[in-house]
Amino acid sequence: MIQKVIHIQNVGKLVDCRPSTTNWNGELAKRTLVYADNGAGKTTLSAVLTSLATNNPALIVGRQTLGGVAGASAQLRVNGTTCSFAGGSWQGCSVRAEVFDSGFIARNVHAGYHVTREHKQSLCEFCLGEEGVRLARKIDDADGKMRKLDLSISQAKLAIKPHVLGATDIDAFVALTLDSDIEAKIAIQRSVLSRVENAEALNKQAMLTEVAIPEVERAQLDAHLSAGFENVLEATAELVRKHVTQTLDVDGESWLAYGVEHAKDNRCPFCGQDTSASDLVQAYKGYFGEAYKLFRDKLETAATAMESAVSTERRASVVEVLLTNLRHWDFWKQHVSTTPPEIERDTLESTWSRYASALAEALTRKSRAPLVAGVLRVPEQSALADFEKLRSQLQSYNDAVKRANAAINQLQKDARTGDPDKERASLQGLQNRERRHSSGVADLCKDYAELVVTKEKLATTKQGLMQDLTHYTDSFSDAFEEKVNEYLSRLCADFSIARSSKKLVNYIGRKPNLDYCLKIRNVTVPLGTRDSPDDTPSFKNTVSEGDKGTLAFALFLAKVNALPDLADVVLVFDDPINSFDADRKTATVSELRRLAGRADQTIILTHDKRFARHVWESIPEVLPLHLPRDGAGRVIAKWDIETETADLYDQDYRAVADFATTETGDKLATVRRLRQLLEGNLRARYVMEFPPRDWLGGMIERIKNARESSRLVAMRQGNRLHELEDINEFCKRFYHDDWSQTVGTPTDNELTSFAERTLAFCGS
Repeated sequence: MIQKVIHIQNVGKLVDCRPSTTNWNGELAKRTLVYADNGAGKTTLSAVLTSLATNNPALIVGRQTLGGVAGASAQLRVNGTTCSFAGGSWQGCSVRAEVFDSGFIARNVHAGYHVTREHKQSLCEFCLGEEGVRLARKIDDADGKMRKLDLSISQAKLAIKPHVLGATDIDAFVALTLDSDIEAKIAIQRSVLSRVENAEALNKQAMLTEVAIPEVERAQLDAHLSAGFENVLEATAELVRKHVTQTLDVDGESWLAYGVEHAKDNRCPFCGQDTSASDLVQAYKGYFGEAYKLFRDKLETAATAMESAVSTERRASVVEVLLTNLRHWDFWKQHVSTTPPEIERDTLESTWSRYASALAEALTRKSRAPLVAGVLRVPEQSALADFEKLRSQLQSYNDAVKRANAAINQLQKDARTGDPDKERASLQGLQNRERRHSSGVADLCKDYAELVVTKEKLATTKQGLMQDLTHYTDSFSDAFEEKVNEYLSRLCADFSIARSSKKLVNYIGRKPNLDYCLKIRNVTVPLGTRDSPDDTPSFKNTVSEGDKGTLAFALFLAKVNALPDLADVVLVFDDPINSFDADRKTATVSELRRLAGRADQTIILTHDKRFARHVWESIPEVLPLHLPRDGAGRVIAKWDIETETADLYDQDYRAVADFATTETGDKLATVRRLRQLLEGNLRARYVMEFPPRDWLGGMIERIKNARESSRLVAMRQGNRLHELEDINEFCKRFYHDDWSQTVGTPTDNELTSFAERTLAFCGS
């Protein structure tokens, strides 16, 4: 409870405001009424109480007296403890209070013609109750931390971004895992990209060529050298072989074959003698006949073929292919991994030449002695063995060429159908993976990931809080909506509130807000925005100033009446009936009376004397105070509400009666009150007979001229009319500015006599 306002200095109109203890001990009551004219400091006093309740120094600092030398200060006693405001802050204590004033309306309901999202959010926080506010503030706190994290995350992203190639998302970049083979993969992908980018050059480049391997094999040669003449009797063949061996040299068989070919009529082509009787010559003829010629031709053909297979030209051709392939391989080796074996040119040529010479020599021997089974000599066998190795190497070379060409063929196909952008992106992806785990960047990513995880945890916490708040608000919404509409009905409003959507409390704009609209004559009217068109119904063009105040008051009542600890709360109302019609003022007083019976303390401030009188008469034990001027400032003083709020007739009657009793007071004022008192008395008696602005002289004339059927005839009975005329004549003397100079001052006895006659007339 706020027990006393010790002082308020340099705050608005309250330059040095203190309690006046002339007829009062300065203590506030459980139910306190404060009256003050507009501009006298009433709202300033309300702002001081609001500042104390909300611990918001700005409400006082912003109202510091303009032109004042000293700073704003205040002292109040609350629950036995002194609360002091100095140096821009409160010290000492606080108070649990709810304040209804223009600030409450501006913060929570509307600003002029507009209801903003901030109004709905603030109103929601005000109405939700302690548990709802606790959850909402936790959500707001989590949201604030998330916004700070968003800034840190954005800064962390900016630090990482220069290290990211292409359009890769930062989160995707940070998520890239370590790859121990990344360098090899990057090298391969670079090759792939190079091939795709150089597809035209790849397809123009010649492939490798297989070498022509000589087809002279050892088995073929052995068969050739060991070949014999099968169409000659063995005895004949033995005879010829023996003769050639014993008598002739290696060319003997050729010489004999030549002789047989040229022998005519059984005569020797060399000596002309008759050879018909010679068995040996007959054997020669049998041996060296047509069959022998065919055998010799076959041997020569085979020998020619074998010598041709290893000719110098064939060797040169193989060497040329090898050299050409080497030139092509300089291009292809950077694209395919299959490598043909290297063959030394000098080794190839020497091996080839030795074998060709050995083959020629062996074939020549066979050609000279076809009937003799030839054998390879040791040097020839060595040359043949080396050549077989060479042939094997050439075969391996050709196999490698086939594999390389297959790879080249696939390479060219891939290059033709490949997408450079896709392969470039793949390369960038691999390079990003390498960069992600490079020195420095890994630390940046670690920091970023930790920030993201922290935000995700906060988001999870916020989501849980929002679910809790949703459960709370779902149970709150129905009761709150019903209660607000109940108060609107009690306050004689012709409208109600309704939900704008399924849920009365939603989270548009991060914070929870009351998403309500108005219902006027069963028509839903949205609150709208400051940009709502004038030709569309909304808050700004369908709600009067009185309705706006009524809505705000109903919202406030719904909140404070639902407080479970209202008995511990101070309620402050600053002009709660501003712009209200008479019926709403009566309803407002009824609601204030109910609250005053439950709250710890109720302080009502007003500039309306009639409303103040109504409050004083309706709420028991109300302490009436006011803020009268005291020199250049104001004081808080006890207020004679009964006298100050009496109507004009009562005030005039009391003043005349006081003078008649004490003969003290302002004589001119008393004279004028005599006339006003009589006019009020007659007007009250004959409401229909006298016009509202008729004065005493006119009333007397109407009484004189009244018909017999008029109620005014009663005023002509007895001496009533004469009394009225006498009193009027007396008063007329003093209704001029120079009355004291023309007629003098009425004596006390004279004025007392007319005062008593006036009172007697009014009481008759």
